[in-house]
Amino acid sequence: GNPWNREDHQEKKGSPGGAFQKANGLKLFLVIFTIPGSPKDLLCYFAGLTDISLPALFVICALGRIPSVVTSTIVGDALGTSQYIMAAVVFVVTLAVSCVGLLLYQKICKSHTHAQEE
Repeated sequence: GNPWNREDHQEKKGSPGGAFQKANGLKLFLVIFTIPGSPKDLLCYFAGLTDISLPALFVICALGRIPSVVTSTIVGDALGTSQYIMAAVVFVVTLAVSCVGLLLYQKICKSHTHAQEE
């Protein structure tokens, strides 16, 4: 992604990585990546258009997926031990947090789109 991005695409249309290529880009990418409900696979593809290094991306991916892995494990254990109420509570809380995370993600993306237009 990077060689194509720098040589061809930036000259024609500007940088698609915009905010992620600035000094706080890694922090912003980590924050968006850890928001429940954010499209993590899409963010990984998008990272190829930025200056984020592969080791940094691996760390961000590992940290960002931990909440989902933990909640899936808790729900799986609760279902396996017939604790259906516990599984339902964890699922509903995870769903609520994911919805809030999705709204935050959309707000962050919208604010960066407006900032790039100005």
